[in-house]
Formats: sequence, structure tokens, C-alpha cells
Amino acid sequence: MAREVTNCVITNLIAVGSIYQYLSQNWHLKQIRVDLTFPHAGEQRTITERILSKEKVDYLYKFMLDKWKSGKLRVVITETDGP
Repeated sequence: MAREVTNCVITNLIAVGSIYQYLSQNWHLKQIRVDLTFPHAGEQRTITERILSKEKVDYLYKFMLDKWKSGKLRVVITETDGP
């Protein structure tokens, strides 16, 4: 069963750090999917990533650091216990 952990617009570095901390602590315990929606070339773009490694967590952290300043980066984190 899927459970939405967060659904928010990132407006500051504290939020970026909180999401990074959650992903760092939980990526190996649960199946986690992250949907990032952000403006790109005049339209909204969404990317979906499954968190399967620490490297993916670090990649998303760098991505969020780059995109949060627009004030329009929406992050939705969904986790499941099973496969």
C-alpha cells in the first residue's frame, strides 16, 4: 500500500535539507518514489525517480538545490512497504 509522505512546494534551504535527511535515512528501508515538478522552458515538467541508492539521494539533493529558488519546485514523496 502506498503512502504519501509529503506533497509540498520547496521555498527554502531548510526544506531541501529536511527532504535530503528523510531520503538519506529511509532509502534503504522502504521503497520510495519522488516526483519533482518544476518550471522548464515556459511549461511545467515532472520527473519521477525511484530511490534505490545513496547516489540517487545525492543526485536529487543537488537537483533540488538548483531548482528551489524559483519557488515553484513541488516535491511529492510516496513510500511503500512491499515490492
